[in-house]
Amino acid sequence: MKDKLPFLDYDLIEKSRGNVLYAKIMESKISRFHNNKYDLNVDAYLKTLDLYHSRKNSGELANNPKLPSINEVNQLLMKNLNQEEDIILDVGGSNHQKRTGNTYSLFKQYYPLNIDAVAIESYANTYNRVGLLASAENMPIKDKSIDCIITNAFLEHPEYPDTILNEFVRILKPGGIVVHNDAWFCRWWQRFGLIGFKSFNKMTLKEKSIYLLAKLSENPIIRFPPIIIGRAVEELFYSTKKPIRLRYKKLKPNFNLNLGADEHACSSIDPLSVIRFYESNGFSGYEHLSLLKRIFFKKYCLIMRKAD
Repeated sequence: MKDKLPFLDYDLIEKSRGNVLYAKIMESKISRFHNNKYDLNVDAYLKTLDLYHSRKNSGELANNPKLPSINEVNQLLMKNLNQEEDIILDVGGSNHQKRTGNTYSLFKQYYPLNIDAVAIESYANTYNRVGLLASAENMPIKDKSIDCIITNAFLEHPEYPDTILNEFVRILKPGGIVVHNDAWFCRWWQRFGLIGFKSFNKMTLKEKSIYLLAKLSENPIIRFPPIIIGRAVEELFYSTKKPIRLRYKKLKPNFNLNLGADEHACSSIDPLSVIRFYESNGFSGYEHLSLLKRIFFKKYCLIMRKAD
């Protein structure tokens, strides 16, 4: 790169190669997984899959069912942001542009940031655009320098999503927008790579036990009351007048599989907890939610604006 990007803290950039800027990334299980997942030897396991995986390979599931909502978000961003000047940071973004509705083509100052070197290098080479290799927990971004932050199927994967949201608050400009289109409430059973992937009659006895427990835990009568009660308690008894920590549950990730089904998710997050976190830091939502709507909130995509 010839020209320096004004929003970057170059003290945290170790090197640049072509269109990729490399920040220092601490060694961890997560960083090793994302940079070695392309070498995972899961062929033996994949041969046992005959449901979702086979349909995905055949092209039956080629269309992203979440894409229409992404396109709606892009339309909203285009109405509220300057397509030439405003800086868009896609945290967890890379060469998988279909899932973002090809946002890179809509904004001149669009930049993906990812811990996955192969994905970022592929983005930079494919689109001839700048990509940032960095950890979202310690981004090489100056304070109050970003106009919009986007995440897509990302927030459930880092080990410390609370640290990342604090980073978002730090780097977002007053009046800036944050868009979360993440996988909420990741389940404990996803780490096993069974549900939707493997026929029951092909499962081992242990796998069948996991499958049945998972199905039981998905029963609405069992699953939803704790969520609703927990939300009601938070809303009625815990204030957001001062900054609060993000509430989430830790999961045990499976770094031995790479099925694209959140088997390596580290966190299960309630979207209302994300809303409350931002509100405690002076953000507001794009629509007013009554107490009842908040307790029964189930929208997939969150859009919050930082106070001016």
